Order: sequence, then C-alpha cells, then structure tokens
Amino acid sequence: MSNKMLKRCGIILALAVSIVFLPAVVPSGVSVVSGATVNQNMQKLGPGDTIDGTGFFTGNSIQIDGTVEGTAFAFGQVVRINGTINGDLVTCAQTLYISGTVKGNIYAAGQDLTVGTQANGDVFIAGQRVEIAKEALIGRDLFIGGDTVLMDGAIQREFYVNGSNVSISGIVGRNVNMEGTYLNLLDGANIKGDLSYRTHDKAKISSGAVVQGKTNWQYVEPVETTQKKTFVSDLT
Repeated sequence: MSNKMLKRCGIILALAVSIVFLPAVVPSGVSVVSGATVNQNMQKLGPGDTIDGTGFFTGNSIQIDGTVEGTAFAFGQVVRINGTINGDLVTCAQTLYISGTVKGNIYAAGQDLTVGTQANGDVFIAGQRVEIAKEALIGRDLFIGGDTVLMDGAIQREFYVNGSNVSISGIVGRNVNMEGTYLNLLDGANIKGDLSYRTHDKAKISSGAVVQGKTNWQYVEPVETTQKKTFVSDLT
C-alpha cells in the first residue's frame, strides 16, 4: 500500500506543478480553443463542437459539452465537463463536475469535486470534498487524497484512498487500501477483494455492505496524540 500511495502523491504533485507552469510552456496554437465560445470570464465548447487535438481551457467558468480529440487541460474557478475527451483530462478548479466520457486518465485537483464520468483509464484526484457519484464507472484504478470522500460509483480494479472521513457505498472490483481517520462501509458497498485500512478506530461496516476478501485493520495513533507527545518530549 505505501508504494502505491507514494506513487499517487507523486502524480498529484506533478499535477500541481503542471497547473503552475503549464500556461508558460504550452504552444500558442494549443491555447486557442477552435470551435469554442470564448469571453473574458467563460470558455464553452458546445454540443456537436469538436477540437481536433489538444484543448486548453482557462477562465472563471469552463463548460465542455463537445468533443476533444486529444488531451484536455481545464483550469478555472468552476469547471463542468459533460462531453467526450478522447485522451487524458488534466483539470483544476474550486468547484469541479466531471461527467461524460474520458478515454484516457483523469488528473484532477480542487476544493469540491463531483465525478460521474465513464473513464477508461486511471483516475487521480486531490480535493477537500470528493464525491464519486453512483453513475461513475472507473475502468482501471482510482486514487483519492482528500478530507471528505464518498465513493458511490463502480471501480473495475483497485481503490487507494487517504482521507479524514471516507465512506464507500459503491462497487470495487478488486482491493481497497485506505489510510486516514474514519472509514464507513454503507449499504450497497461491495468490495470484491480485500479491505486493508489504517486508522485509529475500526471501520463502521453496515449490515448491507459486503467484503468478499479479507479485512485487515492496522491501528494508527491519532495525530493529536502524536503531536502532544512530541511537544512534551521537546520540553523535557
């Protein structure tokens, strides 16, 4: 689990770096969104519109309802992606909604993220609140780092999550690896492999939740207790 979580953190760090430096290195031809409605505050790719290649969207509000035939970059305050991305999706927003179809991987960061997409690849997400909606289908692995996490969709393979309050009510095709504070398995949760988690208290598992493999729990001392002990040690 630790190696996978380190890899996830590395991907999210790389995403953060790309958000800072990408506008300076993307060729000028890529940043012009052909077929999109553009003004100072909003970029919109309407239904039926297509970008033949990479799409680069920036603005306060972004809405993609059409098709991007390549990788899509979307950075804004509010981002809504309802169309088709025939490549990877790299996006960062305060409020983010992803539905539609993404044929590649998804790399997303923000404050409030809702994901209901059909994604063929892996999905990497970092956010304060992350919801994987019931209609979401993740074709490979899902990696999430967040405060509040709700997973109500379907993951074909592995689920790796680090969060303060994690709730699972969806389907995981293989194993769940969780590290954080609280874990809740709600009615409808179906983990077809093993459940491995590291918290300072055992998970709350509903009678309507199913873990088909083994359940492995490892105790982790609460952060507050660890900080207090360090403080006392420094004083003595």
